[in-house]
Amino acid sequence: MIEVRNFTKIYDGVKVVDNISFNVRKGEIFGFLGPNGAGKSTTIKAMLGLIYPSSGEIKVNGFDITREGKHIRKHIGYLPENITFYDNLTALQTLYFYSDMRSIPRDNCWSLLEEFELREFANKKVGTFSKGMARRLGLVQAFLGKPKLVILDEPTVGLDPSGLIKVREKIKSLKKSGTTVFLSSHILSEVQKVCDRVGIMNKGLLVAVDAVANLTKETSLEEVFMKYTRR
Repeated sequence: MIEVRNFTKIYDGVKVVDNISFNVRKGEIFGFLGPNGAGKSTTIKAMLGLIYPSSGEIKVNGFDITREGKHIRKHIGYLPENITFYDNLTALQTLYFYSDMRSIPRDNCWSLLEEFELREFANKKVGTFSKGMARRLGLVQAFLGKPKLVILDEPTVGLDPSGLIKVREKIKSLKKSGTTVFLSSHILSEVQKVCDRVGIMNKGLLVAVDAVANLTKETSLEEVFMKYTRR
């Protein structure tokens, strides 16, 4: 589903991502970990075709993201770490806006609002939402149109325990339906519960890629993370 080959990104002469390679299989839940500034967000933006590699290549479902990014993005659901909405639009209007922008049907807007306990707020302006409610709405927009690939950057930030469980259940249900999930999160206990494999970034380098079960045979994912990012 995702192929990253020798991806390097340079800003102002500084390598923020240095020659990394990995793949994400179809129907897999892949965790992408690393401390702040490790290069995770840069890699995600490149996977979406929002920035271009300085060298290397990235393919999604066989298509080169630099040449066919517009086509690929129609089939990707994306939740950025810091999502912003138009405060004067209602929740439902916001979802219609995203559906129309991505040229996908509006069919499942109501069902997703209900799934994330936002149906009663459908006609409330987003500017009145709490951070947790806005985050849930961000998740809803990422799942619009039943995309084949979902990229989630810190999906549980600002959520209460009930919301966190809801996201966990949704991610597991996506896997059952054959959807590929690429998940970046600092909540390592959640990553350990839902992910099949993880990649760990540190200082622009990909320092580990393996199955969660292999990495955590004798320890927790938190300890594995510390081992690879202390350098």
